[in-house]
Amino acid sequence: MNYLSTRNKILVTATVIMSCIYVIWRTFFTIPFGHGPLAVTAGLALLIVELIGMFELAVHFYNMTRLEYPELPVVDKTLYPDVDVFIATYNEPTSLLFKTINGCLNMDYPDRSKVHIHLCDDSNRPEMRELAAHLGINYLTRTEHKHAKAGNLNNAMKHTSSP
Repeated sequence: MNYLSTRNKILVTATVIMSCIYVIWRTFFTIPFGHGPLAVTAGLALLIVELIGMFELAVHFYNMTRLEYPELPVVDKTLYPDVDVFIATYNEPTSLLFKTINGCLNMDYPDRSKVHIHLCDDSNRPEMRELAAHLGINYLTRTEHKHAKAGNLNNAMKHTSSP
């Protein structure tokens, strides 16, 4: 399958034509013949490096014009596991957490009923409980505040059951 657009075909064609013109000009008009063997050797070495670069460009264009996208397998929605999403918070502002939760609510997952979002609040703020209730997600908190965010996440895993 060839997915190269008309615009890209024009750009590739123009680049190839300009590169050919450049190589011709570079070969016949810029090699310093008559300025000694060192100058000619350096000029030819630079020309060879430029030709290798253009060969690399040609290989790149060839590969980019032959992109193939494999078909995605069809997977039964019942085979997707339940997923827990933990949002660990301590003193983050409500506006930031609103955006984070909103992003989690809009994640792409085949069976949305299997996505369980948990707001893990380590500071026991009432506004966090209200935010979780307002957005329809689970609210988890803990009484002992040991081990910072890792402790918060470990506590959340004790209260959830997704694999």
